Amino acid sequence: NRVEEFDDVLRADLVERGRVEHLLRTALAGRVGPPRPGAALSVAYQPIVTADGAFHHAEVLARWTARDHGPVPPARFVAVAEKAGLVID
Repeated sequence: NRVEEFDDVLRADLVERGRVEHLLRTALAGRVGPPRPGAALSVAYQPIVTADGAFHHAEVLARWTARDHGPVPPARFVAVAEKAGLVID
């Protein structure tokens, strides 16, 4: 029960999400075959330790370095990837 006006801020957000999704799809397509622009996805492992310093498990983190934009913070691409159906179990 609300009305929201489609303004320049919403338009800019929509354009940015579309751009990030396009770059992310390009990066994911680079998994097979020759490298493509923006295809710098990697995995980082963050150890989780107990209070006494013993290794408990590792958290697997996605990292993305876009060719023309440098490192892309997960906050900018994870939600876009989820909404676009690019995140699987």
